[in-house]
Amino acid sequence: MVAGSSLGASSSSPKSCQPYHVFLSFRGSDTRKNFTDHLYQALTWAGIRTYRDNDEIERGDDIVLAINKAIAESRLSLIVFSPNFASSSYCLDEVVKIMECKENNVHTVVPIFYNVSPSQVSEESGTYVKALRRHGNVERVDKWWQALKKITDLGGMVCSCFRHEAGFIQEIVKKVDRRLKRIKRPVPSYVIGIESHIEAINKWVAYESSDVDVAIISGVGGVGKTIIANIVFNMNIETFDVWSFLQDVDETSKQQDGLVNLQRSLVYDISKGALVDYKGIDLEHVTCNKRALVVLDNVDTWGQLLGILSKPQYLHKGSKIIITTRCKELLKKPYGGACKTFWINGLGKDHALELFSWHAFDKPNPDEGYVGYSEQVVQHCSGLPLALELLGLCLSDKDMQLWEVAAQEPETIDGSTRIRRTLQISYDSLDERDKILFLYIACFYIGREKDSVVKMLQSKFGYRPLGIQELISRSLISIGGSNRLTMHQLIRDMGREIVLLRSIQSIEDPGEQSRLWRYNDAIRVLKRDTVRNISSIAFSDSFGSQ
Repeated sequence: MVAGSSLGASSSSPKSCQPYHVFLSFRGSDTRKNFTDHLYQALTWAGIRTYRDNDEIERGDDIVLAINKAIAESRLSLIVFSPNFASSSYCLDEVVKIMECKENNVHTVVPIFYNVSPSQVSEESGTYVKALRRHGNVERVDKWWQALKKITDLGGMVCSCFRHEAGFIQEIVKKVDRRLKRIKRPVPSYVIGIESHIEAINKWVAYESSDVDVAIISGVGGVGKTIIANIVFNMNIETFDVWSFLQDVDETSKQQDGLVNLQRSLVYDISKGALVDYKGIDLEHVTCNKRALVVLDNVDTWGQLLGILSKPQYLHKGSKIIITTRCKELLKKPYGGACKTFWINGLGKDHALELFSWHAFDKPNPDEGYVGYSEQVVQHCSGLPLALELLGLCLSDKDMQLWEVAAQEPETIDGSTRIRRTLQISYDSLDERDKILFLYIACFYIGREKDSVVKMLQSKFGYRPLGIQELISRSLISIGGSNRLTMHQLIRDMGREIVLLRSIQSIEDPGEQSRLWRYNDAIRVLKRDTVRNISSIAFSDSFGSQ
């Protein structure tokens, strides 16, 4: 399910010179603002061009003709049967037209039963028959009734068979994909607060260029870069001649012959399987006169990029390359034509609470009695979608006692430690000097003025000023107002946990730690004279001054 979306919310479907994949028939007053809107968005972000009419109340001849044309040109129709569907003559006329198309050509029909059962639609004692009789016109009623019986004979999908509406919508999308035999990248059940990013990147993709343009989607780990790339890929592949999506380049490149295998995959995709093996083949010949959409997901270094596609100009003019990376300064050197960077921030407070609530409560807001706890957990996540999703799932259907623990220490319920492992990838990519620099900042210098921190670390430890820039490039720190160092709360916690885990004893005995940033730990160590490995201690008074 895709909730909280503004994309595709206009009164008609996006204009396109290509036929629609799907015609969506529904009763507006029943489902327009909830189920159908979520279904439409899920189909759209899966790259399925869907016709949805929002002007059901006042229809003229032109609208009816346009709808009939859309049905005839679509490959598949989804009919959302809901309690008041049969009270609309327009909806019933659409059913008749859909069945005519099915009988006359290869048009596919998938019935969806939302808050009604198939028997209510097709049996003479059902609620639909009573609604049909109220229309009065015997000839039209009989035609509608015959069409309804034929459709229910096809089977269909029943919402009540699924525990969560989101799961139901995802199954519909999967079924449509199977029927259409389409290539699709996965999109999660709940996608919140990224509509503006999708829209901006889609505009960049649509811009006609005489060169091979490159876009960087950058942000901290877990912020949703790959999800955005998947959606953009789904929505745009059919406007290109060829395409390729190379997933998790950083991880694959570390395997034996990793970069060679990635390059082979690129050649295979671009040649549409004609060239199975890559033996120094010039991509320029493979992509002759073919516009390509290429996505390189999770690229970490300049060397990885060159190892896969050393010259973007090997692709045909008008091609687009999208790169997702934690390193915002990946392209320090010229690469391709115009380069555009899209920086992905964490979610705002309202969107963060909505995403968390969908995973924890299967609805856009918390249950009564859980609002305060939810807000505390959400605040800890600082807008990071991965953390909101995992903590929401961990707390779903759990008792109040666990919620109380989570509100105070949310990190303790992430049993899989997936959040920390995802964030730590950026840390692990640093050299040893920059790792130490990061740990010092995480423990002591968040909120301090950057230049004074650089000067102090240089004089005491000989750290290079470029180290700060490297941490910024890796999205581990940022520079806030008044030139002060800022850090995502979860990244800070990850850094401090690294310090603790470097010595198992340090969890019980702070004297074993290399850095002490908690007042009580520092006092305990100094009173007991148990200083052994400590290189730095920070004290804060009641006003927070260090």
